[in-house]
Amino acid sequence: MNIGKVISVSDGVAKVSGLMGVRSGERVKLGKQMIDGMTLSLEGNSVGIVIFGNEKDLQQDSLVYRTFDIMSIPLTIKLFGRVIDSLGYTVDSGPKLSTKILRQVDTKAVGIIPRQSVNEPMQTGIKVLIV
Repeated sequence: MNIGKVISVSDGVAKVSGLMGVRSGERVKLGKQMIDGMTLSLEGNSVGIVIFGNEKDLQQDSLVYRTFDIMSIPLTIKLFGRVIDSLGYTVDSGPKLSTKILRQVDTKAVGIIPRQSVNEPMQTGIKVLIV
């Protein structure tokens, strides 16, 4: 099913039923205002969705639409020096970003780089007085 209904809204999170087959991290549109949201908590009969907009515009039984796209932002060299929000929309007064290259928002973090253990104390110049 591509359309769900809001069960409840609280603290920027909507609990939605009816979105069968939705994937974690998928972008959804909520309510008549088509507020952006991202699915996070996939439960048996409901889905937890983070709301990227004014939750006061939503109420119980508001419709939620799947987009079938995983949340991503534009990736381009023109991002340097620009200000964008969490959805990839420009916040500054510069031109709109346009690129076909997208990067998923929710990705695995880089692992810890293996290194040699510390075997020599570092001199800080601070002496500790034990009382």
